[in-house]
Amino acid sequence: MEDDIKPQDQVLAEFLGAESPGQWLVEEVGVYLYPDADEEDRENLLDSVFDRVNEERARFTTTHVGSHHLTEFTLEVEKNSKMALGGTYTSLPSPVLLLELCLKLAEPGDEIHVTHRYASSDACTFSAQWPFGMDWAVSATTPMGEILNDDGEDSEDDEPEYETSQAWWHRLYVLPVVGLLSLGAGLVSGLFVRRSSR
Repeated sequence: MEDDIKPQDQVLAEFLGAESPGQWLVEEVGVYLYPDADEEDRENLLDSVFDRVNEERARFTTTHVGSHHLTEFTLEVEKNSKMALGGTYTSLPSPVLLLELCLKLAEPGDEIHVTHRYASSDACTFSAQWPFGMDWAVSATTPMGEILNDDGEDSEDDEPEYETSQAWWHRLYVLPVVGLLSLGAGLVSGLFVRRSSR
């Protein structure tokens, strides 16, 4: 899987070379989803993609839960200032929404940690520096059952291509923060901040 993911230094160069972060997002998503389309066709196709993301954002933010509920998706942005933002939700975002969330929350060089936790107590954690590309976002938002075989069992020849870790969230020192960031139209509800132990 790693061989298919664009190198982080290439993503960073494209991110910093774009006219704006928003333009980078549009180009990154468009080239990944529609690599053979010309620019005009790609823009038309992306209109419907981002229309769906607008609807998805409203649904996704309503799935924020308290700490006593079963968690399925956790997003943590570890800032260079030794602080971190995080939230826990009961559904997986799409790759495009994950990119948009990180675009709002993260600065280049921030560490992003995405964790899926399941009713079986299994968990998978994906970590990368921001910015990352659409290919990494696809990997980080793929349910564990799709990473493994369709029947949920490991294949005989291949190790599951995800990192399992439950340790990092046990070290979280979590405090709710109100008005920490201006995210615009309530992009993310239930953000938390912690001081890094590293």
